[in-house]
Amino acid sequence: VDLMFMRRYDDAIEQCQKALRTEPNHGVALGGLLYAFHKKRMYEESLAALKAQYTATGFQEGANALTRGFEEAGYIGAMNKAAAVWEEVSRTTYVMPFLIAELHAFAGNIDRALDWLERGFEAHDPNMTYIGVMPLLVDLLRDDRRFKDLLRRMNLPELE
Repeated sequence: VDLMFMRRYDDAIEQCQKALRTEPNHGVALGGLLYAFHKKRMYEESLAALKAQYTATGFQEGANALTRGFEEAGYIGAMNKAAAVWEEVSRTTYVMPFLIAELHAFAGNIDRALDWLERGFEAHDPNMTYIGVMPLLVDLLRDDRRFKDLLRRMNLPELE
């Protein structure tokens, strides 16, 4: 995952695939593939990694949403459907807001991603500490005043 933060996507893919040969359902490795493939615009592979992650954790509703969304509107549709499913789950069960923000970021939904990051800040979601180094979020949100304000309120460094 550190390789992904360093934007060494090919190396990240190689290491994640190596880990998956040893442990096929390794959540961190599947997550690393999701991100690295997304950043390389290898969307079908990215989607497959997320679907595998959902299946490995028994979140079949999420895997089904990805399939339906992809059939209806491609990769962005898949991410939007997954976000909608997690939003529904979050009404009755705690879901880390960061997780939902990521899905909106994958779909390119800037305002929705920021809304959920704000919820993550309010809920003290521990994943929020990564927002200033995650290429997915930084590349999408870097110039947004809300994102800059969130970084400031979290005492995270300003982006160059």
